[in-house]
Amino acid sequence: MLAEHGRFDRRGGDRTDCRPARWRTQTGERVRGEDGGEETFGRLPPATMAGMSGKNVRLLRRCTELLNVGDWDGLFELYDPDVEVEFRDLQPPPDIPAVLHGREGVRSIAAHWTAPYDEFGAEVLEYIDAEPWVICDTRWYLKSKGSDRPTEVRFADAYEVKRGTIRRAIIGFGDVETALDAVRAGA
Repeated sequence: MLAEHGRFDRRGGDRTDCRPARWRTQTGERVRGEDGGEETFGRLPPATMAGMSGKNVRLLRRCTELLNVGDWDGLFELYDPDVEVEFRDLQPPPDIPAVLHGREGVRSIAAHWTAPYDEFGAEVLEYIDAEPWVICDTRWYLKSKGSDRPTEVRFADAYEVKRGTIRRAIIGFGDVETALDAVRAGA
């Protein structure tokens, strides 16, 4: 079990603190210290601070928590029934379209991604609230069935939040700046 990284182990399940190591707020950048406490330093540039509500980031933090404990039904409820999920720089898996619609689309991609793994989880390194979007710089942890070798994948995703649910998700940007540029341009 890999609980120290906030990951979900299918064989037992575990939940840990899903706060990122770094996140952005209106008053500055916050960093989680070794003791679990937080430090604040520096003000962010105005473009990053615009529209900071905190509610959208909390929703995405909750998504990470639910994913890491394997509460898929709880996770899918946080998505709008008519959600649209698009793959951007990341190729979708075979037999999966580049754009998925509805919670069933989200459910199908989650099932496809988790099926070959005994361990599957995420650590969001940074949340960026770009109202109504939240950009997540995420490191994914995977361990294939029957393997002792862990795999890590890192990319940025953008989530549009409307009326308290995820209305649109764009998966697989190469980095945070590319994701920010896309949502600033209207995604």
